[in-house]
Amino acid sequence: MNESSLSDCVKVIKNEEVAADLMRYCLRGWYMPEVLEEGELNYGKFDLQNTVEQNILANLLGYEIVRQGEEQFALKRWDESERTVMTELYYVDREYRDSYYMYYARKHSDYERFTMRIIIFKGDVASEIEQHNSERLQRCFIGSCVLRPLQVGAIGKSLISPCYILCQKQKDYYIRTSTYRISPLGIPLSIEAFPYMMQDGETVTCAEVTLINLFDYFSAQYTEYRYLRPSEIQRIVSAHSFERILPSKGLNYEMLSKVLSDQGFEPKLYMSKQKHATWDIRRCLSRYVESGIPVAVELKNPQTGTCHSVICIGREKRKKVEDVIRSIERQYSLNSGTERDKNVLHFYDTADSYTEYVIMDDNRIPYQPVKIVPKLLKNDKGTGKKNIYCMDDQIIAGFAAPLHTRMVIDAEQAESLCLTFLASPELDVATLYGNIDLEGIEGTDAIYEDLGKTKDNPLIIRLFLTSAATYRKQRAEATEHSEIKDIYAQLPLPHFVWVCELYTTKSYGDEKAVGEIVLDGTASPNAEQGSIVLMQYPYRLGFRYPDEPSSTLFERLNNVIKNWSPFKAFDRNGFKNGIRGQSKKRRPLFNADAFFIWKFYTPEAP
Repeated sequence: MNESSLSDCVKVIKNEEVAADLMRYCLRGWYMPEVLEEGELNYGKFDLQNTVEQNILANLLGYEIVRQGEEQFALKRWDESERTVMTELYYVDREYRDSYYMYYARKHSDYERFTMRIIIFKGDVASEIEQHNSERLQRCFIGSCVLRPLQVGAIGKSLISPCYILCQKQKDYYIRTSTYRISPLGIPLSIEAFPYMMQDGETVTCAEVTLINLFDYFSAQYTEYRYLRPSEIQRIVSAHSFERILPSKGLNYEMLSKVLSDQGFEPKLYMSKQKHATWDIRRCLSRYVESGIPVAVELKNPQTGTCHSVICIGREKRKKVEDVIRSIERQYSLNSGTERDKNVLHFYDTADSYTEYVIMDDNRIPYQPVKIVPKLLKNDKGTGKKNIYCMDDQIIAGFAAPLHTRMVIDAEQAESLCLTFLASPELDVATLYGNIDLEGIEGTDAIYEDLGKTKDNPLIIRLFLTSAATYRKQRAEATEHSEIKDIYAQLPLPHFVWVCELYTTKSYGDEKAVGEIVLDGTASPNAEQGSIVLMQYPYRLGFRYPDEPSSTLFERLNNVIKNWSPFKAFDRNGFKNGIRGQSKKRRPLFNADAFFIWKFYTPEAP
């Protein structure tokens, strides 16, 4: 590659002027330049504004857009490192090309068929690009971004490393991503990212974008799912619609759920307008996010009533025990009336402690943390007020969890089953511990004697869904007791299991569980005790094989394990990456481990 050809497609961003020029070129200049005089070009109408497209580009280049005066904006550097940007003209983006032939090619005005793609690196790596030094470029790779020749929704499919965005937040986040590979100029690069794109308002709106990104993620992560193009989504919608579908007016979540079902998912739909619902919408959302399942969330503007669709892909870091205790104190009992006070389970749920989640919103920069909190708003009739969960200023109208066909038991059913067992006078932790002859047993703790029985000694539960393979691997590796390790390694398990980990306030702080209930995720919701696969309490372990009745599990549960000890909390529940926000003086830490293990490392300086 000679010097002239390299300078045509590679640019090093050293200051605000160069960054602004590149932004003008990306959003206007590459597809609509106007020749004024010989050798002079005007890149169309472009002013620095606080738009989503400009914010995304500025952020990737290490800048943020700040207001200067009432109507003027300027670029302000947030990252001292330079950026190197490689441009690819005449790039064929599969989403835009599909939309082009489906819709834009039929218009009277001329639309470009091609898009432009930019590849961003941290630091000045122009010489490495010239030398095709893929190893060095991989360490500095920030991501890629497609620019479409559109006035609205110019940002096409973008694959951006989350650490370069979340590092500005000064907090830890755990999110779900997949591995993508690209080869600009024949240089092989890979990235851990969740796909992002903006709606164009004509062929795809926020709901279609949600579906496209979900299918993109699942097809990249799992071989049994396929990617769906915009035209294929419109074809499914058209089969169930009574009017034209283009230009798109958006999809309601019933139709979104139908598209998911058509492609092999078994979606579970939670809508706040459902009458007589017994579930808590934030708690159920947290269950699926904790399980590493990206969830489509419908938001509603309380002022205008308009709806918007986003994807929730992660949450903030594990909460401290003080935060859990400050959340909602819950009680559960199988009895009513005067008998209720005798057998009440006092517990806290980790799902109630999380308030900050990470979303992909096509109206905002990717990987945006948002708070989900209850707010007192007017009811639908306007006659009073009620507590409604809101994501920032938007009401959570509902969400759709794209579940696998073998995920039969849903979140609220799993919670009901586990609480029923824990509140049972025969199966609660304190009763079974009280029946143990403690003579000759080392390491016993009096905290188990009334665990969950009083407000002063509450039980802490953590409920999530995971695959049997991932669960077995973690438990077998983390368990020190040889007999228990063999049981975890050899016990036949269903494809998916619901796991309810049990903690004391002390063991939660130590990230050690004192028990767990494992449910068959493929069982009938009416199976009750038949859904239990394994139960572990302090000094007790019960399990059963698929051809054994549930009574066999309870018989084994009566046996005492003398050298039992608390075990490591499950840390592979579907999150593939840990993202840690650091100060500007320290590099962001990023984990790309393929086996869901929390390991943070510092990328080498470019």
